[in-house]
This record gives sequence, C-alpha cells and structure tokens, in this order.
Amino acid sequence: MAGFRNVLVHAYDDVDLEIVYHALREGIDDLEAFGRIAVRRMTPTAPTDRKPPTGDSGP
Repeated sequence: MAGFRNVLVHAYDDVDLEIVYHALREGIDDLEAFGRIAVRRMTPTAPTDRKPPTGDSGP
C-alpha cells in the first residue's frame, strides 16, 4: 500500500477512483494490521522486576 500512497500524493490528478475504492475495500485488513502494530510500538512497556547490576562482580 506504500506505493499506492505515493500515487495518491504525487499523481492525484491521474487517480482512478474505482481503483481507490477497491484498494480501500480489499486492503482494509492491511491498514488495520498496520494500526495495531503502530499502537504496540508507541505503547511504553511495563518496567521489569529485575534489579540493575551492581557493577562489581569481585574476586
């Protein structure tokens, strides 16, 4: 769908609206999956219960 976005942005005067309609109807699953991934990547992770290393492993 990235290539499709480029066509819409850079060649919008040549866009066939039937193709746009078809892409939206058939590619909605891709868009939803992208949204879920984007939200996961932007959501901070929970802190871990591990303690930080002390830095001295000593002999």
